[in-house]
Amino acid sequence: MAEGEVLTRSTYERLKEELEDLTTRGRAEIARKIEAARELGDLSENGDYHAAKEEQGKMEARIAQLTALLRNAKVVDDDRADDWLDEDDWLDDWLDDWLDDRADEADGQVFTRSTYERLKEELEDLTTRGRAEIARKIEAARELGDLSENGDYHAAKEEQGKMEARIAQLSALLRNAKVVDDDRVVKAVEPCCVVKLRFDGETSEEEFFYGSVEERTDMEVITPTSPLGEALAGKTPGAIVAYETPTGGSVRVHLVAVRR
Repeated sequence: MAEGEVLTRSTYERLKEELEDLTTRGRAEIARKIEAARELGDLSENGDYHAAKEEQGKMEARIAQLTALLRNAKVVDDDRADDWLDEDDWLDDWLDDWLDDRADEADGQVFTRSTYERLKEELEDLTTRGRAEIARKIEAARELGDLSENGDYHAAKEEQGKMEARIAQLSALLRNAKVVDDDRVVKAVEPCCVVKLRFDGETSEEEFFYGSVEERTDMEVITPTSPLGEALAGKTPGAIVAYETPTGGSVRVHLVAVRR
């Protein structure tokens, strides 16, 4: 994607105001619609709920577009606008590039059904209650006056930024996720299993979770894309594998057992 697009000052300010409105009033309004629809019951045949979620999706796409656009924009005075290409043309090109980037995202991680549902619930909560709460904080802080020295406003915007980063992370994870049953039988090393290892030169054995860090917090995690994770993939108990350390050395590991 291009380093930055060229906007006239008036267009930049207009898009900035639109982004501010969408991330405060817009998100709060959508969150209220979704919450009201959820109270009607069964979501599978709830037209109001699906309409609100579709509206939310379109709005979030516009927010993502505006955020990236304004972050990288080069601003020129309005009286220099004739020196540049028509803005509608490059905006269409930019959106095409943005959509291509989304299509190039890596294949998803593997989650157990229970973890997938937990992350899905977290995302639903952040995009409804979370966004509505942040929008109220920002609006309340704006009413206090001068934003340049408004600690409440900047704290709320920082909180909003962290929450949006988590929403983007969860959205990408769930969009591309591969889901496996919690109670499946595991005979070889695969994502969402526990491996028991013994490192060369050691007498003790250690258990590790093999998969995503989103899955377990009660034991150390070996990700499938790490050097050790790649060496263990598909192996069965009794196998001995070697992997390269960050310092260039080689370590041998005995796979003692595998369980779900």
